[in-house]
Amino acid sequence: RIVATGDILLSRCTLARIEESGDWAAPFRGPVGGFLAGADLTLGSLDGSIQDIGEPLLCEPTTNLTSPPEVIEGLTLAGFDALTLATNHISDCGLGGCGLAALERTIELLELAGIRHVGAGANLEEALAPVVVEINGARIGLLGFDDVAAEDLGADETTPGTAPVDDSYADERDALPREPAFYKPASMLSLERFSDRIRQLRAEVDVVIVMVQSGYEDTHDPSPRSIKALRAAVDAGADIVLGNQAHWAGAVEMRGDSFVTYAMGNFVFDQVHTPEHTQGFLVESILLDRRVANVRLLPYQILELY
Repeated sequence: RIVATGDILLSRCTLARIEESGDWAAPFRGPVGGFLAGADLTLGSLDGSIQDIGEPLLCEPTTNLTSPPEVIEGLTLAGFDALTLATNHISDCGLGGCGLAALERTIELLELAGIRHVGAGANLEEALAPVVVEINGARIGLLGFDDVAAEDLGADETTPGTAPVDDSYADERDALPREPAFYKPASMLSLERFSDRIRQLRAEVDVVIVMVQSGYEDTHDPSPRSIKALRAAVDAGADIVLGNQAHWAGAVEMRGDSFVTYAMGNFVFDQVHTPEHTQGFLVESILLDRRVANVRLLPYQILELY
């Protein structure tokens, strides 16, 4: 049994509430955390850094989303086995700023806690590297990719960063109007490397799960770039494709025998601008005889910031 969550952001007003509770694991202490911990493989999307370099900002208007190392206590309590770090706030650093050091420290702290990660690394090869786990004889391969911030935060041969969806963001940077690449047309999205990495993993494992940050915020509808990328992941061999970025629950579809969700919504976060920001679903997948036999969506509502 594999369970995956949407965006985990242990920061800002949520972090303030955690600190006030005196329990670093507060968001995951209870039935939901127990449900996650009971899975054979628990996955999530970490959309903020965890670091001890810059002081996190608490409950104030900011898009600087970071949290202290102590919050890992909650992630371990909930049994998270692997997280995608291919997200646009993974280098946030709070007061003072520290650039890519926040990403590097997040990786160090997760590894110390025994939580594996995909979608970011010290260089492009590390960012693109899969994680492979074996459960009851089934080999499950994980990959993570970013189309939201990779034009700025994407790793290269020598620089830390996230795993880019696009082969190159040069065309998007040059094209008018000036806007983030994830708003650009799907026709500008080149997926040769993305597809090759999935095909390579497909040849090595029984089940492939690809986690992708892509698309627009505050909508149920996937963007054309998201549709192109996530369907390409299936065509390259993915059995389950898990999208995030919208902060709302998004569309789902079957493509052949494969399951795609474009956004699972916020899971732990303080956004309360609309009811949709407090709604999401877990994706539970059952493997039988080393293949995906069933997928179930488990809806929830965030109460009191987590």
